[in-house]
Amino acid sequence: RNDPFPPVLIEQSDSNPTSGERMLRLTCIATALGAAAAFAPAGPPALRPSVRATSVRSTSALTGVRMADTYGSGASTDWSTVEKGRKPLQVQERTLEEWLEKFKDVRGSIRMMAAKVVAADYNANGKGDEVIATLMELMKVEDVNERRTAVQCLGMIGDVVLEEITELMLTTEDMVVRASCAKTIGAVALKNPETTKDFPQKSIDAMVKAATEIPDPVTKLSCLSGLSQIGGYCERGLDAIIEISKKTDDVALLTQSMNALGTIAEQHPEWVPKIKDGLIATREAHSGNEDGGEIVEGMISMQLDKIEGGGFIKNIQNSDGDDEGDAALDAMASFFGSKSKKK
Repeated sequence: RNDPFPPVLIEQSDSNPTSGERMLRLTCIATALGAAAAFAPAGPPALRPSVRATSVRSTSALTGVRMADTYGSGASTDWSTVEKGRKPLQVQERTLEEWLEKFKDVRGSIRMMAAKVVAADYNANGKGDEVIATLMELMKVEDVNERRTAVQCLGMIGDVVLEEITELMLTTEDMVVRASCAKTIGAVALKNPETTKDFPQKSIDAMVKAATEIPDPVTKLSCLSGLSQIGGYCERGLDAIIEISKKTDDVALLTQSMNALGTIAEQHPEWVPKIKDGLIATREAHSGNEDGGEIVEGMISMQLDKIEGGGFIKNIQNSDGDDEGDAALDAMASFFGSKSKKK
């Protein structure tokens, strides 16, 4: 017979086994059973009572496509329809609240899956405004995973969120929320490149205003990162970065803007003349600056040399909410937030 769990044969000793022999036999049995469970072919749950598998395949309960958590639970399954080597899925529906709860999951793939599900069906039953409001509230939580996933989900929903997010960015006193708003504006551009060419000017102007007028460094760098994502598809985003470069005296922000211009030059060779003119204008704007003027001059010269020579400095963009750029910004937010509380 085709037994998925063949018997394990252990050679018997004529004499009484020592403790070492007994331990060796037990180890062999445990290893053999473990291998049998791991490599046994897929079969009906009744033949595999010790196996319980978790599926990472999932979709939205809101759209009628559902997530399957486990199989092997003994539920009735038509095994004739299951492709050989595949595992059947037992269906378990999830509510919107349950999907939002997965924003806290330690696994990035699960968080991103949940964000896609919520974004895809956010306006089910005409409750889109409520879902957006809930996601905006999640930008205030302390859990970094939950907050980043809310940002990415809002970005996936698209430009319908921009008006409220832009207003919140300019009015909130919470540095972390303000940075999350800037990241969301950038995520809208990144997740919806087909519409970014017509990106609302109001949001671009707000990013420039926040980057140049709000003093905390987390806001500045988050806005510049968001503008670099917009500028990858929209020439007006490029204009905004050049404007910031000419206005700001913040060396860290200037460094980020130089890197962003280099990346955009690589993506859009047709914009290189405008970028070169922007770099030259930035150098002229900072020529009389005694604090850091030489540093700015060096950065601009290096960038011009790289553009003219065909090489570019790449900019690290906060694209998926789980990268090193986000981690650095969150660390800065925690540091400066703790400093402000001590004052």
